[in-house]
Amino acid sequence: MSAWNNRGHEASDIYSKTMRWGCYFIFSLFSFLYLYFYQGPVLAAFQHVLSEGVTSYDNLIGAILITVFLLLVQLAVKGLYRKKNIFALSFYPSFLLLALLTNVNASIGAIYLYQHYLLVVALITIIWAIVYFKLGNNLYAFIQRRSSFLSHDTWLNTALMSLMMLFTGLVGNGNDIFHNRMKIEQELMQGNADIEKYVTFAYDKTDTADIENGSSVTMLNAHRLAKSGQMGEALFKGTVVGRSTDLLPLADSKSACVIYNTDSVFKVLGAKPSVPMSTRQYLKIIDKLYPNNKVIGDYMLCGHLVDRRLDKFVDCLPKYYSPTDTLPLHYREALLLMGNRKDLAYQVGDEQLAADYAAFVEIEKSYQQAAHKRLKTWERYAGTYWWYYKYGSK
Repeated sequence: MSAWNNRGHEASDIYSKTMRWGCYFIFSLFSFLYLYFYQGPVLAAFQHVLSEGVTSYDNLIGAILITVFLLLVQLAVKGLYRKKNIFALSFYPSFLLLALLTNVNASIGAIYLYQHYLLVVALITIIWAIVYFKLGNNLYAFIQRRSSFLSHDTWLNTALMSLMMLFTGLVGNGNDIFHNRMKIEQELMQGNADIEKYVTFAYDKTDTADIENGSSVTMLNAHRLAKSGQMGEALFKGTVVGRSTDLLPLADSKSACVIYNTDSVFKVLGAKPSVPMSTRQYLKIIDKLYPNNKVIGDYMLCGHLVDRRLDKFVDCLPKYYSPTDTLPLHYREALLLMGNRKDLAYQVGDEQLAADYAAFVEIEKSYQQAAHKRLKTWERYAGTYWWYYKYGSK
């Protein structure tokens, strides 16, 4: 009998160790992946604001160091209560710290704000403390005596770890547009202009709550395209949010940089403003300093297109492009919207583009409801200026 008991205890110890190492593995993997692939750019913004730009955050090093620190927190919590307990509960403070660390507000004005749901988090934390330090040993003994589904530590600990991972995800910043904005800024800082996957996203034009992040993405994309001379060719292929004033981070703009150097935005245009001024004032001044500069011209022309001011677009066009030039795609698309105006010296000269626009108009005529028109034209013509002009953010 004694041999059988010893074997039972050995098997139980092996099982217990395996379950515990499994919890360590689950937590470490989740924490690293969550920080490195998802919340890294957000933490970079958080550190930049807190340090006032003195220090920078590295996604890989940050994810490793934070994960190691949180594992040490778990060991400390486990050491505070040495009686037998539900093992997964010792990870709650680590999950809580991870959640609070990534609960960064998606606002440039106040990067970390109090949220009302943190009261719920505080209540959960109090309940955890009571269960872990007061009831843990008795609860563990009760579960071990039960010959039911809950008698299996693996299921219970796995369920608790899953719930805490869900809890962390819900508390942490989940604003996709803000994440895109921070990823774009990190990519631009590293000299990478391949950001197309971050500049196209669903944006409800009736929702102005996140216009700061949306317009900032548009501003950063415009800057990236201006550097390569592709602004008039590709700006509306990404999601455009805001107005022409938001194309540059100036006094009348809702857009701004967090970790990307604002000076780099103005460097493309030739000079940084020395005093606060509006976007229109800045472009007028810089245009006088560098006349006939097409980068400045593209900002002006695209600004008119963003505001849907086609008459001003046509008036401004001859200053930067002659009738014999091959115009960028969005400028040709805008001219098609003007119709058969005889005073226009510019010819689109693209039969395929004209045919596409005719098909766009026919699709609009085929549906009565605005929502259907918006959806059906988006399926084929998302990324054209026509679609933005009719259905884009206003």
